[in-house]
Amino acid sequence: MSGYNYSSKQTSTISTQTPQSLDSWLIVQILGDNAGIKLFMIGITLLMSLMFWYLRKEMKGLKNKSNNSHNSSQGSSRGSNHSNTSSSQIVEELPDGSFCIGKIMFRTDAILGKGCEGTSVFKGEFESRPVAVKRLLPECFIAGEREVHILRESDYHPNVVRYYCTEQDKQFRYIALELCAATLQDYVEKNELRNEITPKEILCQSIKGLQHLHSLGIVHRDIKPHNVLLSIPTRGNGSFSSVRALISDFGLCKKLQGGKMSFSKRSGVTGTDGWIAPEMFVTNASVTKSIDIFSMGCLFYYILSQGKHPFGDSLWRQARILDKRQAPCLNALNESEIWKRLISLMISRNPEDRPTATAVRYYPAFWDSSTLLSFLQDVSDRVEKEHSMSPVMLELEKGGDGVIGQDGWHDKIDQEITSELRRYRTYRTGSIRDLLRAFRNKKHHFRELSQDTQKLFGDIPDTFLEYWTSKFPLLVYHTWTAMQCLSNEITFVKYYTSCYQFPRTEFSDLPNWLYESDQPVAFSSLQKVPRRPNTGMSWRHRKRGKTVETSEQ
Repeated sequence: MSGYNYSSKQTSTISTQTPQSLDSWLIVQILGDNAGIKLFMIGITLLMSLMFWYLRKEMKGLKNKSNNSHNSSQGSSRGSNHSNTSSSQIVEELPDGSFCIGKIMFRTDAILGKGCEGTSVFKGEFESRPVAVKRLLPECFIAGEREVHILRESDYHPNVVRYYCTEQDKQFRYIALELCAATLQDYVEKNELRNEITPKEILCQSIKGLQHLHSLGIVHRDIKPHNVLLSIPTRGNGSFSSVRALISDFGLCKKLQGGKMSFSKRSGVTGTDGWIAPEMFVTNASVTKSIDIFSMGCLFYYILSQGKHPFGDSLWRQARILDKRQAPCLNALNESEIWKRLISLMISRNPEDRPTATAVRYYPAFWDSSTLLSFLQDVSDRVEKEHSMSPVMLELEKGGDGVIGQDGWHDKIDQEITSELRRYRTYRTGSIRDLLRAFRNKKHHFRELSQDTQKLFGDIPDTFLEYWTSKFPLLVYHTWTAMQCLSNEITFVKYYTSCYQFPRTEFSDLPNWLYESDQPVAFSSLQKVPRRPNTGMSWRHRKRGKTVETSEQ
């Protein structure tokens, strides 16, 4: 009886439950007391499985896309010299111990260098031409493909490393590049190729290569001594002679799309510690091509100082770059103001203060002696008849005391030269215009100078120009920046670019004589030179109470 009643009661209880209650009851019966937690864990497991399946599918598709793109890519920026593999090849070991894949042959025991993530560079051949073979692991395939794409677009320039061919097997991808003799680090620290190329030529060619990349919208992002290579010396009638400086290693390059001037840092901070511009570490900072200018400025100082860095030793270098209280040290260039002022602008912590690659390339430090001599002469001709208070003269004379000193420029040149100058006319020794006038006149009448004076000056243009620039280190920079106001005139347009305005020197005072009479004042500290002997032609004559020069030198 009691059993029947129990059964009847149990049946009644079950029959009154809703479908949802039945589901919950079944789950509890199956999973036990902690059913909610167990269900949550099962859901998480299923979700992670789905995510893993999706990521695996996407990676497989991306890899197939990369392989298809690699296999189908054809053509080159240099015609038949660029080649691509159409499918995975098999590496064949040759009897001499070298390996061959497609058109590339290399030796694994001839290691030229090693890169990040297992990248190795071997010495090899491409169609009997010596090359450097870069071997990439699958993790680097995408970066390698980007590097090849950029090289195809840019390597027709003589200061960008040349690309030849890509091959691939099941494990690696092989990129054949121009074989070089040394890195810039070898040149500076091991004195390699010192007799083949000068530091100034390396600087000039490096900035030309960078200017070319920037003109294509390519930001290198890893300029450093190890990534500037020096080509193998060539002789004969080749397309290039001697040694060339080459920009290399485009694995971190960024291509600016659609005319954009800046790019994001979603890929993180790229580059090598000690050579990275400070804005790369600033959150939400605008990053532009100027990060390459910062690195190139450090590179310039590294070359000119024979291995030093503006921000000190490598251990604390990047920390000093980021610390605004740490001023860069350019003491190695105290005797070369023209280079010191350029580099100080290139490594400015404010990206907007840095010059462009084009502005750096056409900076006066890269001019040859003939061009520099012509510029100073053109300036002297241009201001010869200017009134002392004209806008051009005010620009030229402003800050002149920083160039010639408080006591005048005649105290800085040799006595023999001041005597020669005094013989023919008077000069205002506190004037930049008169200093340029003296420079111009001695150049024009060089053959008429005494033998001793000619020896002091040396040959024109090199040692003659060196004499004046060594006596007045700021003369070129001061004159060039002051005459930017004439950059649109036909005579001066060849000396300037419109992409950047270089700052004036820190000296800004106007000389007192500008507010006085416009008549020149003779050397006050020189003894009077005896009158010329009578040669049948009057040297000076009196006219209306004034001394008039009949010949000017």
